[in-house]
Amino acid sequence: MSQLTVARPAPLPSGTSRTRPRRDLRVVDATGAADGGWFRWLCGGLLVAGLLAVLLLNTALVQGSFRHNELEARSAELSDRQEALTQEIDEQSAPARLAERAHGMGMVPATSTAYIRLSDHSVVGVAKASTDDRRFSVVTKPGSSSPDAR
Repeated sequence: MSQLTVARPAPLPSGTSRTRPRRDLRVVDATGAADGGWFRWLCGGLLVAGLLAVLLLNTALVQGSFRHNELEARSAELSDRQEALTQEIDEQSAPARLAERAHGMGMVPATSTAYIRLSDHSVVGVAKASTDDRRFSVVTKPGSSSPDAR
């Protein structure tokens, strides 16, 4: 048998027909269409509810986006402020600045030291008041040969 031949259905036994049994058909007039009206209202209601839900969700997302942008701007502002304060602290705690402030308060370098031993509360060493009026020596530039306070 060739592949180009058409397949035919097998013949039916005698007394049977190929037609399907008829169903009872009826005409639906305009008043009979009201039976499916509740379904239209339900579909319409679901459509409106879905659109409202999408609208509310979109509004909430936009509000969240605005809040996110405000917080990012505030974070950048606070980060800049923190950096400025850190730089100010570094300037104030620089060795040359501390030596200058100590000299301005009348402090001079110690010529002798004494320590308190905490285990037996005794003083080790002899501390003498410094009468020397020399300045603190602070190296302000690496590789500088002459230490200077400024």
